[in-house]
Amino acid sequence: MSYGPPIDTIRKHVKGGDWVTLETVFNQPVRCVFREPAGAWIRTRFAIFSFDEQRLDGSSYKELGPRFGACQIKVDHDCEVTYLYGATGAPWPVKFNF
Repeated sequence: MSYGPPIDTIRKHVKGGDWVTLETVFNQPVRCVFREPAGAWIRTRFAIFSFDEQRLDGSSYKELGPRFGACQIKVDHDCEVTYLYGATGAPWPVKFNF
């Protein structure tokens, strides 16, 4: 049975100040799991609508699960962002470690 793309740990440099698109999906349910940087905002955006906006606290994991649209992040300053990305049907780990 195929689950789609594997789960990847992704690290990207993000410029501070405005919303930045990390991943864009169309008709493929995915999960993006974040923990850091503390104080950053994450959200799902589709066209002019944004929803599921969450603030990262640096200790607990936050998740976005769009089927359509973009996973976005907003940080105060330039930094590296690490997150997990993969299909919702893939065998996700019970405990995250990143």
